[in-house]
Amino acid sequence: MAILRAIVDGERDARQLAKLRNWRCHKSEEVIAEQLRGHWREDHLFSLRQGLKMYDAIQERITDYEKEILQKLAKMECEECRGQEVPVFATARKLATLFTACSAGGSRTWTRVLRHTNSDTGRIVSEV
Repeated sequence: MAILRAIVDGERDARQLAKLRNWRCHKSEEVIAEQLRGHWREDHLFSLRQGLKMYDAIQERITDYEKEILQKLAKMECEECRGQEVPVFATARKLATLFTACSAGGSRTWTRVLRHTNSDTGRIVSEV
């Protein structure tokens, strides 16, 4: 993502861009720099800028949904469970069991929350 943002910000030096590669990337800086050489067409750069704006907007919305979900879940927490640390379990099923015991919403709500991904957060908020 750092490389894409640098390109949008105007960086065109392939070696400088390659230095921004993610540390988990298996390709060397030289290989990446070679792939980043070429033509910088304005229409492609425009599309990249628009794509990054959409990505950032979606990430912001996901963050807003996650905050809302956490607020709803906090309201569902029972009085006797407030302030207790949540133990770490190996599986989501055990975690769902723990939350079921402490939630007013029942097992159906918690199982749905644990099973869904970020793309489903809108539906989760509407169900909670």
